[in-house]
Amino acid sequence: MAAAVNLQAGFYSRVTSTFFDELSSTLETLVVHGCPVVVGGDLNVHVEDPSDASAARLSDLFHAMDMKQHVTQPTHQAGGTLDLIVTFSDFNVDNLNVDPPGAVSDHSLITCNLPYRWTTPPTPRRRVRSWRTVDRDALRQAIMDSPLGCGKIPASATADELFAMYDRTLRDIADQFAPEHTVQSKLRPLSPWFDSECRAIRRNCRRLERLYRRTRSAADGQALTAAQRHRSTVFKDKRDRY
Repeated sequence: MAAAVNLQAGFYSRVTSTFFDELSSTLETLVVHGCPVVVGGDLNVHVEDPSDASAARLSDLFHAMDMKQHVTQPTHQAGGTLDLIVTFSDFNVDNLNVDPPGAVSDHSLITCNLPYRWTTPPTPRRRVRSWRTVDRDALRQAIMDSPLGCGKIPASATADELFAMYDRTLRDIADQFAPEHTVQSKLRPLSPWFDSECRAIRRNCRRLERLYRRTRSAADGQALTAAQRHRSTVFKDKRDRY
């Protein structure tokens, strides 16, 4: 996955501190996602002039993010390198071409080749037990009939032996009622906006879902639906505001 940031400073407008703050926040967010980033557009910053304050600030920002600006030729009829293509330093840009300005507009048309990299991340696997399908009464009876439930524990057993018996007995019962099997976990993208409130809402939805699966009552179904709608509203609001 690659992220493209299209920047347009505006016709004959000078960039402001707000522009640099927002650009910095955007790049910091993209760095967290770990994907290739291509910044392109007319920034109205004379990067060819080292004495320009905006050019120096932009250069410092790109340097702090380990990014490289690839356009080195004038891109405007009046002179100046205003249209930029910026990537992380390890992202190659090939066959970059800057057409003479004036053909279509007073800016140059800039074309280049960008490497396309698609890597399939490994799908994590984990061992789980299907406890939802277990007959709880039968499970309870099996524990009661075990040496742990019948009290058939040697009085001379040490603490280590007791822990081993406890672990072995419960594992044997678990393997009988809910054998382990392998499942594939879903990879989910990072969501910086997902906070403690979101986790609490998600836990509540899962709790209500488990309750409804057991009871199948209309009241529990309505509570689950209301919680899911509330979750969607809160998540969308947090995502949009972020």
